[in-house]
Amino acid sequence: AVEIVGPDGQRTDTLQPGEPLELRIDYLAHGRIESPVFGYGIHTEAGVHVAGSNTKLAGVDTSSIEGPGRITFRLDSLSLLPGRYEFTVAVNDQWLQHVFDRHVRRYLLTVNRGSEMLPAGMVDLMGSWTVGEPAS
Repeated sequence: AVEIVGPDGQRTDTLQPGEPLELRIDYLAHGRIESPVFGYGIHTEAGVHVAGSNTKLAGVDTSSIEGPGRITFRLDSLSLLPGRYEFTVAVNDQWLQHVFDRHVRRYLLTVNRGSEMLPAGMVDLMGSWTVGEPAS
């Protein structure tokens, strides 16, 4: 089972930019799996791959799993801009050669504008501007 959880700790399919997000992945391993790799991907409705990562890239040691459990991916501040997004969630072996389970673009998230002025595009890069520096 997979849940997208909002700032109130409840399952949601709607957030605003800047809000925290948790992606909770509940699994049931029917046998012992050494160092599984859990991952996610985010696509727009048009199929543009916006982002993706996994526990191996993040350097997270998943040890071994057997039976039921949960792994959670957290974002302190959602950098996606308004639009509809589709999440893919997968679990692979430690070499990323065997897929134990993959849910392709199954979990939907609508990011609403809210009341703040926002940049254009799909992602807020969170940069900063400086005014008044001397020209080179």
